[in-house]
Amino acid sequence: MGEFGAVSVVSGNVIGKTQTLPLFVEESYKQYQTEAAYSAAVLLALLALVTLVLKEILERKTRIKDASEEA
Repeated sequence: MGEFGAVSVVSGNVIGKTQTLPLFVEESYKQYQTEAAYSAAVLLALLALVTLVLKEILERKTRIKDASEEA
């Protein structure tokens, strides 16, 4: 999950050795494996949503804790 250009440059996508999910989506799409590409993209979107929900939960807990310490 993140900026695609940096992932592409840094990870290198060495066949059989390194492959990130964004690179898998790109390669699958180029190979006309649209179901695989779409499935992986949906998985990435779900992971992003879970991350945002967890971030919000942690921020709310921190705010509650900080508020109770100030009182």
